[in-house]
Amino acid sequence: MMSSYELCFTYLEAFPDEHLVKAEHFGCVRPVVVFSAIFCALCRSVVEAPIEQAKVMGQTGRAWQLDSLYRGLGPQTARTTAMLLSIFIPYDYARRKTTLLSTLTGQFAVVGGVCAAAYAFIHPLETLKNCAQAGLPRPGASLAERVHYLGGPRGLYRGALPSILCGGLRNGCATVAMNGFANPLITRLGLRET
Repeated sequence: MMSSYELCFTYLEAFPDEHLVKAEHFGCVRPVVVFSAIFCALCRSVVEAPIEQAKVMGQTGRAWQLDSLYRGLGPQTARTTAMLLSIFIPYDYARRKTTLLSTLTGQFAVVGGVCAAAYAFIHPLETLKNCAQAGLPRPGASLAERVHYLGGPRGLYRGALPSILCGGLRNGCATVAMNGFANPLITRLGLRET
């Protein structure tokens, strides 16, 4: 995931500083981040969709089939795009406008906070994606049918709290492990130029 984001970001960062893609809009949003997040979401969806579809089928006690591994790709792409935009835009703002990322505590707070908020924001899309991938209530069901199957709009938030807590905690801890332990160790071992 991060390599596709970085590929697009690095390509767009090579544009001149005055280019529209690098300008800040609405006080916090830079197109370089938006385009990179969208590219990353598309790459992630194509790679992740078969695995997610098989996982969801297993979770719902149904057998998956090879010809349906990309079922639900549209909802998955919408969910992933919304999630990554919700993560990368505030992270980019915090990186450029605050000093929070200068400490491990700040890194945990920023990454954990933006990821938890993103998971809260996209949870209804996650639930709908899971229904689409599992073919519930039937393959090709409309949005209205899926919402009705889930018991109405409140059903879109089923399982939200564990998802939000997991997303924030997992990504916050991963950032601290990477920046507080792994990256310094790699540098000490001489595996990276300083």
